[in-house]
Amino acid sequence: MTMTKRNEWDALGENGQYKMIIGCIVQAAQKRGIKVDPLAHVGGVFIRVAEQVDETELDLRLLCWKCAASELQQYGRHERKAAAAADFEVQGADGAALGSVLELIAGAGSVENEAVLRVDFSRFYAALDAVNKKIVDGLALGYSRCKIAPTVKMTPPAVTARIHKMRAALAVCMD
Repeated sequence: MTMTKRNEWDALGENGQYKMIIGCIVQAAQKRGIKVDPLAHVGGVFIRVAEQVDETELDLRLLCWKCAASELQQYGRHERKAAAAADFEVQGADGAALGSVLELIAGAGSVENEAVLRVDFSRFYAALDAVNKKIVDGLALGYSRCKIAPTVKMTPPAVTARIHKMRAALAVCMD
């Protein structure tokens, strides 16, 4: 019986798959000349490999590396978009600059509003359990739910459910 790529992948076991993915993420990041936390990208790379392993003729290591490179490329695009959004200046009806999107959302135009928001959020964050803090930290870094899920040993839908609960609790806290 010939061994398919899926069988080879499954034969590695969870530990072998994890090690291969981490190694490929590190190599892909080095090739791109960037520093990343490999753990933040394991879930995304794993999903990419799982989607392509049945249809590939590539060696598993090469497939894994290509998936890691693709994941990091997408992450880079996301980071550039986030930076562009943060730098986006909003103009008033008269054409005068009102400030950046982030400043306006955070209420940075008012020292009092900003101080109140920071205190409220600090209290909210301090009351979170360790898992929810990791989820909030991942969101703050711009990670998707799929990237956060492996770091907190949950499924993406479970992470989404926690985010919805935290948003509802935060809304109550901020009112």
